[in-house]
Amino acid sequence: MQFNWDNNIAVILNANARKVRQTIIDRMRRFVPESQLYISKTLEEGQELIREIMQKRFTHLVCGGGDGTLVEIINQVRRTLHELGGTDADMPKLGFLKLGTGNGWAHLLGSDNGKRSLPRMADSHNWKVTRFNLLESDQRLFHFAGMGWDAAVLNDYYLFKEKFGHGPLKKLVTGLHGYLTSMIFKTIPEQFLIRERPQIRVINRSPEVYQMRLGQPPRRVSIGLGETLYEGPVSVFGGSTTPYYGFKLVAFPFARSKEGFMNFRVISSSLWEVLSHWHAVFTGKWQSVDFRDWLVKDVSIEVDRPLPMQIGGDPCGMRDRWDLSISDLSVQVLDLTA
Repeated sequence: MQFNWDNNIAVILNANARKVRQTIIDRMRRFVPESQLYISKTLEEGQELIREIMQKRFTHLVCGGGDGTLVEIINQVRRTLHELGGTDADMPKLGFLKLGTGNGWAHLLGSDNGKRSLPRMADSHNWKVTRFNLLESDQRLFHFAGMGWDAAVLNDYYLFKEKFGHGPLKKLVTGLHGYLTSMIFKTIPEQFLIRERPQIRVINRSPEVYQMRLGQPPRRVSIGLGETLYEGPVSVFGGSTTPYYGFKLVAFPFARSKEGFMNFRVISSSLWEVLSHWHAVFTGKWQSVDFRDWLVKDVSIEVDRPLPMQIGGDPCGMRDRWDLSISDLSVQVLDLTA
């Protein structure tokens, strides 16, 4: 297949992303001019390439990698624009290629590894974009984040991958197999040993709060600024403006329900409940008194002990306090489902 690649569109790939193989790079080089194709092998190199892309004033940027890569690129682009005297209004339109381990955002937008989606990205005038709100915490932008079980699984996955990912067990500790292996042999056994679940307090900082239930419209609730949204035991909690984690896991089923709001979710159920109804939980269809969902703009969370945290599918250490809000910045993203 032959097509002309638009001069307004740059492509940047994370060479360390799980699915960025030589065949993918060769495909890109067949269709994308060398002067518009950027391949990053390190974080430092990625920062330099982003600066070059912004200096050349590309209006569209195709990013190849997983959710963590996309989060890093968006933050680097914004930071670089401001350093160059630009503003958030100068953010390029973004396209995503599904080339990481977790590809929740790319899946939602109908993208693949480039085999079918690359030709549809070639002409900037034909891009059909949708606007996505972003979350912000500690001046970092992202589309989803969480604390508790989800971050524990990620930590264990990276631990197993680091320890066994270069030998005969590589296939068992990478990709979906790796997540299942780390869950079965480490995360789940350790969670069963925890006698008392963590306690959290969620403080509302949003002028509007909506309670969400499956099959029902948003219901506005009277919770004032500084009042407690939730206080009690927790297994996992987080916020998102997109429904999916990796592997099509619907972690936040109400994330696209209302413009300018995040789906903030608190799960206080036992591990037995989640495992017993795994398919319904995975597809976002499980309804329980221990699955609580709100639409909010800004919350503060206090935890009685440090818990593991993840942002955009990447581990981010341990925290016992967290301020989470909708960012003033929203991004325009190519929607291949449109």
